[in-house]
Amino acid sequence: MQRLLLILVPVLALAQAPITKESLTQRKAALEEEYRQVIANANALQGAIQDCEYWLEQLARPPAPPVKPAPKPPQPAQPEKKPKGKWNWLGF
Repeated sequence: MQRLLLILVPVLALAQAPITKESLTQRKAALEEEYRQVIANANALQGAIQDCEYWLEQLARPPAPPVKPAPKPPQPAQPEKKPKGKWNWLGF
């Protein structure tokens, strides 16, 4: 009902004033802007609805089992370190 009044009130105001090309052009521009805004709001609402549906589906799923961490890869063999010292040339 409120939406109907928003449309009719400007039409009634136009009926009281003389109808000119300028007033009709302004009214058309205002209606086109309102139309774009309504479409934008409808798109936003549709996105919010889709978001709710997604999360409702997520909540309906059973919880996934915990993921075990991957085993660590084996470390490459380290070459044997030889002690530093004056007798190292003997191979000890």
